[in-house]
Amino acid sequence: MTVLTRSRLSLAKRFSRLLLVLVGLPAMAQTVAFTQPSVIRYHFGENPDGSRLWASPEFNDSDWPQSTASPWPKPPYPSDGMIWVRIRVPVPSGESGPLALRQISLQNLAGAEEIYVNGVLVGTNGKLPPQPIAAVRMEQSVFPLTPRLVSNAPTALVAVRLWLLPLSNLEGNIDLRFVIDRAGVLETAAREERQSMLLARLPVYAAFFFMGLLGIGLLVFWRFSGERDLGLFGFLLVAGCAFVLFLMFTSGGDLALTQRPWDLLYGPLQFLAPFSAVLFSWNFYEIPSRFWKYAAYAGVAMMGISAFANQWFYHPYAFLPVLHRIEYGANAVFGLIIIGGDLWAMFNRPSKRLLAFVTALVPVASILSTLFGLPPLRFGPVTIGALSFTTLLAGFMITGILVRRTWKAWREGAALRVELEAAREIQQALVTAVPETPGFQVRAVYAPAAQVGGDFYRVVPTRDGGLLLVVGDVSGKGLRAAMTVSALMGALRTITSESPATILGELNRSLAGQLRGGFVTCCVARIGTQGDGLIANAGHLAPYMDGRELEAANGLPLGIVPEISYNDTAFTIMPGGQLTFMSDGVIEARSSTGELFGFERTAAIATRPAEYVAKAAQAFGQEDDITVLTLSLVPASACTG
Repeated sequence: MTVLTRSRLSLAKRFSRLLLVLVGLPAMAQTVAFTQPSVIRYHFGENPDGSRLWASPEFNDSDWPQSTASPWPKPPYPSDGMIWVRIRVPVPSGESGPLALRQISLQNLAGAEEIYVNGVLVGTNGKLPPQPIAAVRMEQSVFPLTPRLVSNAPTALVAVRLWLLPLSNLEGNIDLRFVIDRAGVLETAAREERQSMLLARLPVYAAFFFMGLLGIGLLVFWRFSGERDLGLFGFLLVAGCAFVLFLMFTSGGDLALTQRPWDLLYGPLQFLAPFSAVLFSWNFYEIPSRFWKYAAYAGVAMMGISAFANQWFYHPYAFLPVLHRIEYGANAVFGLIIIGGDLWAMFNRPSKRLLAFVTALVPVASILSTLFGLPPLRFGPVTIGALSFTTLLAGFMITGILVRRTWKAWREGAALRVELEAAREIQQALVTAVPETPGFQVRAVYAPAAQVGGDFYRVVPTRDGGLLLVVGDVSGKGLRAAMTVSALMGALRTITSESPATILGELNRSLAGQLRGGFVTCCVARIGTQGDGLIANAGHLAPYMDGRELEAANGLPLGIVPEISYNDTAFTIMPGGQLTFMSDGVIEARSSTGELFGFERTAAIATRPAEYVAKAAQAFGQEDDITVLTLSLVPASACTG
């Protein structure tokens, strides 16, 4: 009984003897123990007369180079990639069932082959020149034999006409082994071995697949939360896992592809993975160096182009070895730049130091694996390459750290949103109440750009039946501006004077030194029942009187200089006329093309109601808080009618 006949042993025993795949960039290999013929004859190049004489048992191959055992050398570069191999394989005697030939390759050969037994073609993989179709790996391994083909002879001549991709000849040897046994035994052995290897790879497949799903989840969460860091790392996880899984599935034989489709998928995936690493590092760590960022992108581009070209060309051009060296050099340069960026982040981004250390593990492991050939790690029946293990470890660690940071930020943001909502309700109560005053029609619109804003207004009846109007704008936005508004509204309640200039002076003294470099623009007007009025302005937009700017003395904004005096300017509003106050959010509304709403458009609609003016600015493109307040003097006939 041959050694392969013992493949009927249990799957568990075969599983324990299996040397698993090194996932990642190296090709997958399998270990099978069996008797190897003592002499292997090989020849580089094709038969000059184009015949298949070299596959015949009668051909005299004594002048061919020989090897006493596998492996044997590949042809030197450049060559046409053709190799003939002749091996005498024992034929079992006394077997009643149909026989078959099984080929076992101990490395991943990308190319095409024809297999002959005693001069008869029994199987092919791919298609040989002159119009080659290269297989990423030799898919068929068991070839049925007719009874007459190997009957009544102790051995059979197995000849292989093999063609390899040009760059395959730059390194490594060829290790092909053959056995003839009962067809059922060999098919069962091949099937069990494939199943065993698949079962052994499943934990690694599952780990990378799960990490890819995490990346998709981060991308989805980024779309809803706006957390850019999660989106960047999610893209990195998806691109990296897609690349690794593609290599694992194709090199392991779980995804059968010919070379051309493989190249078309490999090129973009091989580019996206390192590209996303540069994108993540420079944006997440906010690395200021543009030179090294573009140097890393250049390395990624050179690596991708050269790797694609090396696999795409089937002719041994002189530039292919140069591209091969460029590919490895660009890979090394890219890895060193990424490590340099991580080191920079460790020293300059203390809050992200742990993340920078973890992200540096992958390029360090890649360089160490390339230079020193780090051995694979074994966890029970599972074997995983050092680089792949480091990638998984770093991926899950970074995901955990980022999710924890995001969760903490979300909780803090939720608390802040509660505070902002409370501030918004308070602010609405402070600035939106307009009292009913006989003889006047007052309309107001307050539309903050965020939950809370920096605009404010106040309408207060005077002792003689008139109205006191205060309209202003705090520099800045958000909660800080809203807090200043609250302080202003409180200060206004304590001021008893009805003189606009005096009110501005007292507000200025209360704000001086309290705004940390900010300021407040404010306009105050007092209007009597007959339309006579006084106005004082502290850097605010001048109001419009019946569509024209009301000329009035304008002083510095509040809070800049502690002691400053403001002046009142008299004016008169006629019955039926309208006075329109607004904040600069109307003037500075901006369209999608960048055009400002401007003064001309504002003046054209300044006689319209407050709601119309505010909606026009918002529709044009609101960027800042918008406040519009209009006051009309109602004719006496309208009041008594």
